[in-house]
Amino acid sequence: MGELTYRSADELVHNGAPLRQILEAHENWLASDGQSGKQADLRRAELAGANLKGVNLNKAEMEGASLQETDLAESSLIGAVLRGANLAEARLTGANLRNAELADANLMRANLTEAVLIDANLRGAWLRYARLGVAKMASADLTDAHLDYADLHHADLYKATLTGASLSNANLRGANLGLVEMTAAQLGSATLALANLSGAMLRNCRFHKADLTRTNLAGANLLGARQLTPAQLACTSTNEVTILPDGSHGPFLSGNVSLKR
Repeated sequence: MGELTYRSADELVHNGAPLRQILEAHENWLASDGQSGKQADLRRAELAGANLKGVNLNKAEMEGASLQETDLAESSLIGAVLRGANLAEARLTGANLRNAELADANLMRANLTEAVLIDANLRGAWLRYARLGVAKMASADLTDAHLDYADLHHADLYKATLTGASLSNANLRGANLGLVEMTAAQLGSATLALANLSGAMLRNCRFHKADLTRTNLAGANLLGARQLTPAQLACTSTNEVTILPDGSHGPFLSGNVSLKR
C-alpha cells in the first residue's frame, strides 16, 4: 500500500450532515452526559480513507461502517459499537477501544500497535495479518477470531478468551497469555517463544510446528492437545500443576507422557 491522502472531516458527509458537525455534536453529548449535543450515529457510514486521528468517538454507534484505510491513530473509541465494521488496513496505533463492540469486524492488516482493547468484544473478528504488538487486550473476547499471521508480540492478553480462535503462523513472542481460555485454538506454526501461558486452558489445541522455546506452561491445562511433540514440550517450563495432554501431571520429562498426533 502506497502513501495515502486522507480525507478530512470537513470533506465528508453522512446522512446529509457534515462529519465535522456530527463529531462536534458528539463531543458536546459526551461532555454534557447526554444533556446537550447528539450521540454520533455513524452506522453504515462511508468513511474510508478519512483522517480521524485523535477523535473522541466514545460510545458512538458505528455498526457496519466503512472505515478501511482510515486514520484513527490515538483516537478514543471506548464503548463504541463497531459490530461488522470494515476497518481493513485502518491505522489504530495507540487507539483506546476498551469495551468496544467489534464482533465480526474486519480488521485485516489493521495497525493496532499499542492499542487498548481491554474487555473488547472481538468474537469472530477478522484480524489476519493485523499488527497488535504490545497491545493491551486483557479480558478481551476473541472467541472464533481469525488471527492467522497476526503480530501480537509482547501483547497483554491476560484472561482473554480465545476459544476456537485461529492463530496459525501468528507471532505471540513474549506475549502475556496468563489464565487465557484457548480451548480448541489453532496454533500451527505460531511463535510462542518466551510467552507466558501459566494457568492457560489449552485443551484440544493444535500445536503443529509451533515454537514453544522457553514458553511458560506452569499450571496450564493441555489435556487432549494435538500435534505437540516431546521436543516441543522439552523446550517449555512446566510444573506439578501442569496437566499434560494424556491427563497426567507435570513437570514434563521426556518419555513420561503419551502425546496425541
